[in-house]
Amino acid sequence: MRRFIQGKSLSASLVFLVISLFLAFSSLGTPAHAQKKTYLHLATSSMGGTWFPLGSGICALINTKVPGATAAPTLGGGAVNIKNIEKQDVHLAFTLSPTAHEAWEGQEWAKGVKYQRQRGVLTLYISPNQYVVPKDSKIQSFKDLVGKNICPGKAGWATEIFTQRILKFYNITYDDIKKAGGKVVLAGYTEMTMGMKDKHLDCTAWMVPAPSSGIMDIATAFPVRLIPYPEDLLKHLEDNYNTTKLVVPAKVYTGVDKPVPHMGIGHFMIADKGLPEDLVYEITKAVWENIKSLQAVHPVVKEHMKLANAVSGISVPLHKGAAKYYKEKGVAIPARIAPID
Repeated sequence: MRRFIQGKSLSASLVFLVISLFLAFSSLGTPAHAQKKTYLHLATSSMGGTWFPLGSGICALINTKVPGATAAPTLGGGAVNIKNIEKQDVHLAFTLSPTAHEAWEGQEWAKGVKYQRQRGVLTLYISPNQYVVPKDSKIQSFKDLVGKNICPGKAGWATEIFTQRILKFYNITYDDIKKAGGKVVLAGYTEMTMGMKDKHLDCTAWMVPAPSSGIMDIATAFPVRLIPYPEDLLKHLEDNYNTTKLVVPAKVYTGVDKPVPHMGIGHFMIADKGLPEDLVYEITKAVWENIKSLQAVHPVVKEHMKLANAVSGISVPLHKGAAKYYKEKGVAIPARIAPID
């Protein structure tokens, strides 16, 4: 079982620093003789999670290290980002291993539609999907969510999709929760934090590294617990949805007194297959050859983002530009994600 390594929390000031640096890079004037710019949008998630500051950091690297390219982060979510790549509304995006694989095959949430413009670029990290409740809550298992006020994330987020899968394992639906007097609130991380602290929500879902600054914020109001994943549920998710097993360590949040078994999911960056090979090569190179500058963005970078892990969380074919860089660096590329273009 993989053990998730505990790191320091992401402070609000650090988020502002990342955004400020990104804006500073983006606002630099372009000389009249400069080469034509390529403008890129990198779809992330809401500002309360890990993706937005990490995406801002990668955009800053692109703006300073990739000649002729200017990148900006946008908001989104795992499945939504894949849809926007398919519509060519964005050029780069963060997503999740099971979400991307299902989109490629047209399975599960994709409902028969195959989203195959996406190409893998690099693995970000592996994270637990954490369900947070007050420590004194009567909620001890996922079955206890019936009749409670829960927030699984925004509609289409991976947290929301996996919440439905977990509930389905126990033959529970959103309607069952509502009929028993509960609510299902579809909202982002900021609303989750406020709703928990105000005690309007009983449980929230966070697919982010541990410790999460948002969960730590909740734990300043009262001690919290994480709902543990029983072994049969972990096996079901691993067998059917391309997840892994990991452990969130004790003391990661105020109130969490012992290690908690969790489902883990790979987070990675994708690119539109239409992006030029040389551009994606330069983006891949910029990230890996300046990885130390990203380590200030979030501790998960230092803990997991290593060239040796570059393709470990990718579940769709690589972009040929990324593959070119990995071949040069001697990174093994599994046949299942070899470039197809």
